[in-house]
Amino acid sequence: MRIIILAPQTEASQLKRDTKPLIDFITEKGHKADIVSITAKKSLKAGEDQDYAFSISNEIKNADAIIIIPGLGGIELGICMSLCLQHRKTTLVGYDRVKPESPLIAATNMISFFKYNEKSLGELEQVMKPFFTDIRKKKLLYRFNLMLSREMNLFLGKRSRENAVSKADYVRTLILKDMGMAEE
Repeated sequence: MRIIILAPQTEASQLKRDTKPLIDFITEKGHKADIVSITAKKSLKAGEDQDYAFSISNEIKNADAIIIIPGLGGIELGICMSLCLQHRKTTLVGYDRVKPESPLIAATNMISFFKYNEKSLGELEQVMKPFFTDIRKKKLLYRFNLMLSREMNLFLGKRSRENAVSKADYVRTLILKDMGMAEE
């Protein structure tokens, strides 16, 4: 698996020190870890900002999962989480002091949180084992086409709007409920 670590733009030695335990743990488990620095600088020239945003989106799209370490805040964190959701990537968000709480974040099962500090880095096994399991469970590998009657499509559209999810997510949720794996 390829796991991307999204990190704030910082000094290279600081970034390496902050992410070393995560990278070591991920590679020890036989996976590939890459760091992508997110910059909040406004020094990008006209046109470069669009290329920069596109490259971040592509990195997320081509990863199996995402880990966001503390330091990203405000709009950068929101945009990164939005891109992760857009590309349906299992995401683990680290926080320093206070866990970010939002009903919008709680509405998805693709994002989870963990306390990211020096003490918890020694306990990565407890955090990462369920994360790796989630990646395997939530990674969509198989395409399935479904033909519906007009009435079925209208019903499915109505239910998906009521639950504020896509039609595909609604059908996946029904399957997970039958499998006994859905969160009620």
